[in-house]
Amino acid sequence: MRTLPKLGEEIVEQIEAAWKLPQSDWARKPAVRGAVAKEFWERLGEGKFRQARDVQSWIKKKTRKTLTESGVRQMIRRLGGQLKVPRKSHVKKDTKAAEVFRVELSGKIANVVGENPQKPLRIWVLDEHRYGLLPVIRRLWAKRGVRVHAP
Repeated sequence: MRTLPKLGEEIVEQIEAAWKLPQSDWARKPAVRGAVAKEFWERLGEGKFRQARDVQSWIKKKTRKTLTESGVRQMIRRLGGQLKVPRKSHVKKDTKAAEVFRVELSGKIANVVGENPQKPLRIWVLDEHRYGLLPVIRRLWAKRGVRVHAP
């Protein structure tokens, strides 16, 4: 049986003693934690961040810590974020009026068609506000599983 020299045994004992120390003292603390992490999670769920640079500047403003863009992207993914393509929606969109329109439209179509459902029907739509020509918003950072809408 081989034994370690005296010096080797002392080093092994020191390593074992250090290994028993709590590792939280050794580990690097995350840049976003506590109340800031909770606020970040809420903003991420709402789709408030368009670019990693936006997140980077927000973190710098809240915590006074500077992270690289690649570090920010990595952190966002680790916290459950993902780049998504948002659905466009108008800023002044009235969801109640849209729902009422959907409900009333089927009744109006039934009145027009009447007793002849085989009759072809054309529905025309006019884009007065030129909403169809607005520039396309490419991507946003948001939580996984959340559908984001961009004005």
